[in-house]
Amino acid sequence: MQLLLAVAALEDLDIQSVDIKTAYLYGNLDEEIYMEQPEGFKLPGKENKVWRLCKALYGLKQASLSWWCTMTQSILALGFKRCKSNAGVYYYHDKKTKALVIAIVYVNDVCFMDTKGSLLLNELKQKFIARWECRDLGETTEFLDMHISCDCKS
Repeated sequence: MQLLLAVAALEDLDIQSVDIKTAYLYGNLDEEIYMEQPEGFKLPGKENKVWRLCKALYGLKQASLSWWCTMTQSILALGFKRCKSNAGVYYYHDKKTKALVIAIVYVNDVCFMDTKGSLLLNELKQKFIARWECRDLGETTEFLDMHISCDCKS
């Protein structure tokens, strides 16, 4: 991922980021998981009943994998392809304009890269934001504890 950011710096690419809010809560569970009713939510006369979970919760062992599978299906549905050498890197190639958008996904942070002024990056980022509740962080200044700044004269 650091290599991609280095290439982005060399090629003067636009780098935009989003932060997915409560990412793990989007994960669909493909197995039966039950939990006790939490305090304050117990129904009178049904205190001994349990809840069956359909979505993941923070703290579940399955939460991170279920989120990752759900997010992967979503980004592939947008037309991205998964990089074979790195599971967290996706790319979108527009054959008409020959534009290439690269997305780096790390847990709940997504970094989109494309040539400066490209409309495709913003279009794909907005489609992604429409699918998930995200904070649009705009131009990337930090990613994976790396400070990113541009002192280019363009």
